[in-house]
Amino acid sequence: MLPGFRSFQAASTSMLPAFAPGACFVTERRDRDTNPPPRGAIIVFRHPLTDADPIFRLTGLPGDEVQMRNGRLWLNGAEVAQSALPDLTYDTSQDPTFPCPSAPPGTATCEIDRAMETLPGGANYPVLNLRDGPLDDTGLLTVPEGHVFVLGDNRDNAADSRLPAHSGGPGMIPVGNIWGVVSSDS
Repeated sequence: MLPGFRSFQAASTSMLPAFAPGACFVTERRDRDTNPPPRGAIIVFRHPLTDADPIFRLTGLPGDEVQMRNGRLWLNGAEVAQSALPDLTYDTSQDPTFPCPSAPPGTATCEIDRAMETLPGGANYPVLNLRDGPLDDTGLLTVPEGHVFVLGDNRDNAADSRLPAHSGGPGMIPVGNIWGVVSSDS
């Protein structure tokens, strides 16, 4: 491995469909960079309370107001655009713990609602919606200076910035904790 680069592995289904559990990728170290990456970047960061290196999508920048309403992302008072995509068929035999409310027990595949989300600035990516979940509605959150807000693309299976660090998520991520940005070539 070249100096300044590090390899990581996706530990969960929180970033489906971009990264399946076990997917490997490489990032370049962002030493001393005090500017956050752009909205829509997939980042790896040091968890504020643990030694974990989660991978999530950066959706909120310092000063942004972020909220989830009925499973949809709102930024600065405006609903983020989504357009329907064909359902994703996920092979649950690879991960028998994957929560799939639409499939009977013992079924090998799961059909998951999928949509293309487009952030202000144009970054777009597919997101998944398994069901109505407890994190589908949040209060209005303001991203503090020097921090970012992250979400998993698999919204109903992601312990992301919607959860504070003391409740199992990472909360707002200090920009200095961002290890690197995952290249689209990973």
